[in-house]
Amino acid sequence: MICERIHFLLHNERATQWLACLAIVLVTAFAYHNSFSGPFIFDDLNAIPNNSTIRNLWPIWPVITPMEGGGTVCGRPILNLSFALNYALGGLNVWGYHLGNLLIHISAALAFFGFLRRTFLWEVLKGRFGRDSVALALAITLLWSLHPIQTASVTYIVQRAESLAGLFYLLSLYLFVRGLEPNANEVLGVSPFFLLLLSDYPSKKDKKKGLTPKPPKVNSVIKDITLRHG
Repeated sequence: MICERIHFLLHNERATQWLACLAIVLVTAFAYHNSFSGPFIFDDLNAIPNNSTIRNLWPIWPVITPMEGGGTVCGRPILNLSFALNYALGGLNVWGYHLGNLLIHISAALAFFGFLRRTFLWEVLKGRFGRDSVALALAITLLWSLHPIQTASVTYIVQRAESLAGLFYLLSLYLFVRGLEPNANEVLGVSPFFLLLLSDYPSKKDKKKGLTPKPPKVNSVIKDITLRHG
């Protein structure tokens, strides 16, 4: 019976996808599980303990218009809102903020996995990579999620700003390949555009420094989706 179940899991496409996603979650969580006790440091202090705009979720306007002295959160409403949610759930308990960062990183990894797997199944790549699409996507995703360059964006709490931007970019790519599928609905087809706008929302400080990021080929993405949908 056990052997039959193992055989089913290994030869059922849907089951292997779920197992790969589970592996991504467990391996990534294990890699960062010992970082949850790290205290607030550097820019964390102005963005969280000294940030009065995250103390209450309502009224929402102060939350999405963080104060000028908030450092990293200034001009970043989604980032500040995420910290406000953390504060509402656990106050200044640093464990919750680290958990939030890890969940964002894992979500980005899952989006990356989905994007890669579906890309390997495109007609131009399917003949060469289609059979091993899950294994290839899993290996690449684990290399990405566990790479040391990701450490700061996961363990340094205020760097959630970078993780959120990355998450929205990867979600836009995932939804882009989903939008190219024959039976994709129109909402799914245009949603990458809105996610790219979220990922590209700059802070006032970045604008002054000329550091406003540019979404990669936004017009090309929307044009391709539009043409595919007729």
